[in-house]
Amino acid sequence: MNSFILKIGRALNAVVRRSNWYSNIVFEDCNKFWNHKEFNLDVINLGSTSGVHSFNYNGLDIKAANFALSHNQLLGDEAVLMNYCSFLNPGKSTVIISLCPFSSLAGSYDYFDDRYYSILHSSSIPYFSKLHYNGVMHVKNRPIKYFPCYQVGIEILYWIRRLLKIKSNCKLTESQLEEDANNWIKGWKHEFSITSFDMPLSMINEDAINDSIEILNRIIAFCENRNIELVLTIPPVYHTLARKFLSSFREKVLDQMINGLKRDCYTFINYMEDEHFLNDRNLFKNSFLLNETGAKYFTQRVLTDIKLIKK
Repeated sequence: MNSFILKIGRALNAVVRRSNWYSNIVFEDCNKFWNHKEFNLDVINLGSTSGVHSFNYNGLDIKAANFALSHNQLLGDEAVLMNYCSFLNPGKSTVIISLCPFSSLAGSYDYFDDRYYSILHSSSIPYFSKLHYNGVMHVKNRPIKYFPCYQVGIEILYWIRRLLKIKSNCKLTESQLEEDANNWIKGWKHEFSITSFDMPLSMINEDAINDSIEILNRIIAFCENRNIELVLTIPPVYHTLARKFLSSFREKVLDQMINGLKRDCYTFINYMEDEHFLNDRNLFKNSFLLNETGAKYFTQRVLTDIKLIKK
């Protein structure tokens, strides 16, 4: 009887681990770290949401991994690099950090949400709590005990929508991409307390940029000490979003950060307004994120530009 109950428990846990709640909410993007076993990687990319969607190494003759995390901060990039650099080729390897104009404003974030407890060493997590770690790992190993009842209906709707999208293979129209760009801008302004791109940055945002510079300089030193080639890049966005970033705002939040970095120890390539992507709606999932086709095209482009592969 007990054996039967254990088997039922394992089966239910296995089902929950495949759910959207587990994979894309509680432990978003963590599964690739739990299952990664390939060593001697030639290249990895870090970054936040845009990095997750901008790199796809399938079909390329190179050992690589996408280690970006959705809703990640630069401090998270540093922690992931320090925890997973042993997977890199010790002879010659490249680390690509995907940035966006707002990466610099997230530099002050030193809070790591629960999922980081499942992929990072305790010394990498600010304000680490052993008690909290035990709780997170209990959710990871026995998710059926924590799966919310109300989530069942949401899960059904999620999979229905996903199937319908796959079948219809629909693309956003130009007007929808314009509206989508407005929504991204509205969200970022709210997140970073920005009233207008024309106005001077707040002291908090200025401090965040300085923190970002400090973190990136530590990453640069880390890579330099281990003979790792470092590439900083900004993936492309669709023109409906690109034109909303004023040049003066980019100077304040992006150029200020790049100019504060240690020189000659990294490569910086900005694809944000690259003509090969800017007006090609077929390459984008929305105004900010590339789709699978766009990610494969962009990945090949980056690796070609930094001479890791040939055209």
